[in-house]
Amino acid sequence: MEKEAVSREILYDLSEWFGIQESVEEYIRDSQEKPFLDCYMNDESVGFVVLNATSKDCADIFVIGIKKKFHQMGIGSVLNEAYETMARKLGYAYSQVKTIQMRHYEEYDIANNFYIAMGYKELE
Repeated sequence: MEKEAVSREILYDLSEWFGIQESVEEYIRDSQEKPFLDCYMNDESVGFVVLNATSKDCADIFVIGIKKKFHQMGIGSVLNEAYETMARKLGYAYSQVKTIQMRHYEEYDIANNFYIAMGYKELE
């Protein structure tokens, strides 16, 4: 599957996190030119992550998504590890993810707890 089809299928499955259609379409469009990794199970695309360069030394997770029916199966950890490996191979010394501050939205707290479990720290 091409990047657009994968990102569209998965992001529209995650309306709790990606509920504004214009923003979803912007993620889909902007992901096309960035390093993109996707994950498959039994020939079904189940998740993806996109790397964005924020400086010559720092990359960030531009967008990551895993179909709801595949949550809590370790796919996020696999995607994060693959993203970190890709970032290092591309020469980035630092990696970050930007999200909503804790305790504002339950859905984002779930995502934030995932990032904390992956070793990310609150910077701002």
